[in-house]
Amino acid sequence: MEKIHLSVRNMVEFVLRQGSIDAGYASGIRAAQGRRLHQKLQRYRKKEALLQGYSYTSEFSLKHSFRYKELDFELEGRADGLIIKNDGQTCIEEIKSTTRPLAQIQPDPSHWHWAQNRCYGYIYCVLNQKDNIGLMLTYISEEENDWVSFQEDCTRDELEEFFYSVIEKYYAFAKMDLERISIRNETVGRLGFPYEDYRKKQRELAVSIYKTIYGSRKIFVQAPTGTGKTISALFPAVKSLAAGLTDKIFYLTAKTITRQAAEEALGRMEKLGTVMRSLTLTAKEKICLSPGSPCTPEGCPYANGHFDRVNEAILDIIPNETGIGRNIITAYAEKHKVCPHEFSLDVSMFCDCIICDYNYAYDPKAQLKRFFAGDCRERLVMLHDEAHNLTERSREMFSVIISRDDLYKGRRAIKARKGKLYKALSKGLKYFEGLDEKLEANHKAITVKELPEELINILWEASAGCDEWLTLNTGHAGYEEVLSLYFLILDYLRTSEIYDERFITLIQGKGKDISLKLLCLDPSGLLAQTQEKARSSIFFSATLMPLDYFKESLGGGADDYALLLSSPYERSNLCLLVENSISTLYKSRAASYEPISDCVHAMAASKTGNYLVFFSSYEYMEGVWNIFVQKFPDITTKVQEKNMNEEEREKFLEQFQSGRQGTLLGFAVLGGLFSEGIDLVGDRLIGVAVVGVGLPLITTEREALAAYFQESQGLDTGYEADRRGFEYAYVYPGINKVLQAAGRVIRTENDRGVVLLIDSRYNSTRYKSLFPPEWEGYEPVRGSRMIEERLNKFWGK
Repeated sequence: MEKIHLSVRNMVEFVLRQGSIDAGYASGIRAAQGRRLHQKLQRYRKKEALLQGYSYTSEFSLKHSFRYKELDFELEGRADGLIIKNDGQTCIEEIKSTTRPLAQIQPDPSHWHWAQNRCYGYIYCVLNQKDNIGLMLTYISEEENDWVSFQEDCTRDELEEFFYSVIEKYYAFAKMDLERISIRNETVGRLGFPYEDYRKKQRELAVSIYKTIYGSRKIFVQAPTGTGKTISALFPAVKSLAAGLTDKIFYLTAKTITRQAAEEALGRMEKLGTVMRSLTLTAKEKICLSPGSPCTPEGCPYANGHFDRVNEAILDIIPNETGIGRNIITAYAEKHKVCPHEFSLDVSMFCDCIICDYNYAYDPKAQLKRFFAGDCRERLVMLHDEAHNLTERSREMFSVIISRDDLYKGRRAIKARKGKLYKALSKGLKYFEGLDEKLEANHKAITVKELPEELINILWEASAGCDEWLTLNTGHAGYEEVLSLYFLILDYLRTSEIYDERFITLIQGKGKDISLKLLCLDPSGLLAQTQEKARSSIFFSATLMPLDYFKESLGGGADDYALLLSSPYERSNLCLLVENSISTLYKSRAASYEPISDCVHAMAASKTGNYLVFFSSYEYMEGVWNIFVQKFPDITTKVQEKNMNEEEREKFLEQFQSGRQGTLLGFAVLGGLFSEGIDLVGDRLIGVAVVGVGLPLITTEREALAAYFQESQGLDTGYEADRRGFEYAYVYPGINKVLQAAGRVIRTENDRGVVLLIDSRYNSTRYKSLFPPEWEGYEPVRGSRMIEERLNKFWGK
């Protein structure tokens, strides 16, 4: 059997946790702040040791390999401090940050903080043939600028007894996990490609991904619809598990439908004999068994005593399930009376493949710290499906906004006109008042490169005030409002600590409110930091053009691999027409309504069937639709409405049925619900028109983005100076939406259909150079009559 690799901290936290979940107020001390406090005390210890002539080592590494029963373990960790006095007396110090008053802290011998230090002490004694050692647990408070320490002296025999009592508690999980891995490796090792044969280009893709994993590299792949991207990515990643290259696969995506595709691919491998565990993570609010109740011991029976029962639930689910989705998680959660969301996160530690949203890997607020934070050492493979979505998504993940209204609501909630929190929030409101005049002179929007240090200092005061107020006011009528503000403040402060030249501060006014947004313009470096935790990162999409842009924006480098595959389908199945005589510029839009309506009608009238036409905005869509229904009442239309929920979305798509009587033309918005992630195969969709080039709206944020990339190119004047900024901020995101919408038509090798692009800008080299290889041979057309002629020929009329 393989050796079990564990960190001391993760092991003791896992086996010694107890009690209930309480997702209400908890200490707001965060990782970055905690590190600062650690380093502050470590510097003091070093100075003290130097003055008194003894040895002090910070971040002292420990590693211990041993056999327990029939299992081989390797434990490692880093002690915060190692003190060796001149007489040989040795002490290991563990430092913990706290916001609690130091006078209230009492030593708790059963707490896992002590357990962690005792394990370090035992390992040190074994490695250095020591018979006894001192252990010190120190709590440090930034608020009080002080610390308190507790010390105990232990013999090696005492520590050995304690150490193996902890190992015994973990033994059942270790044995279960090794057996799981052994069976997985054996069955995956026998697995061949789960289809009779590879599609065109599919083998090339699968081999390239395996080589990327083997070489611990990154690869960026544009693979058109029909390539079989999901199985081509998962199959080599699964094989890398059995080869010992990988411990765990993360299949990351932004769309539910692509998660389903991953589940189906793994299910197909299971039918062929593989035995491995996969887990699909579901958002907390969607999996909750007690919706509407607070996540507290008093408010939820699944939170109450959760940690006392959850380990038994893990020992139950892992041996008995393989493809673990929402329904299975909730069934076991109900059986063992545990929180399904927290339970699923624990289950992830014993699974081979985790299917989840990008947030779980990258978003600081949702990131799975057990895999992506600190010294995590698992060999991960990160598969990014629909990777074109990650650029925009990650900008929002690393950005944060706070408003005057947020502070006002928080101050109103506490009611009492006194105290630390009230004072800090009043300071914050006064700061916002000072921005009014600046905004009036700048049309309600200002961008500055500097961090708003004055506001940051005020928010540090407010965070300490929230700590104090929430501790003393459980059950207060304004508790939830203050708690929400507290989390927002902590998020703002966390973002301020990573703020650098890749960020700007955006000050905006809306009505009477003012907001300050720390806006991440370039998330590539932050994405790369997470990717460094993985052995390999794979990015794939049907629309990853231009590849160099996506490599740069998604954390890649010049030396990373890139692969551009052509379509596996016959080019003759697609009729691509480009109507390049109609301007869709804002100033020309009113004049474009009728000619666009005529062109779309020519497409929809060419053959009875289902069609979609996409516009850059609801307003544009409604303008053309109003004329269309007046001129062509014989064609049934369906219009996308604003803020459609999941049920309304499904009802919209249900109209697009194969064999439907008469033609159906759907009007929709580019980049919205229906231009990505839908799969209308065969006659369910035979044509798509795209009006415009998909440019995002001109906003202060977009203009700041363009300016950032222009400056990073180092160009000052002329067209070339604007080119990179404009393309990164507008052209590339826009053409990606166009490519996604056009990709709805040809979904299988038997599909035939038409794509009609309408915009005079498609005449330019800038846009034609971004057409994918499978669009070679497109036909330029002018007017509805020429469209009708070309389509009659295509449909064989």
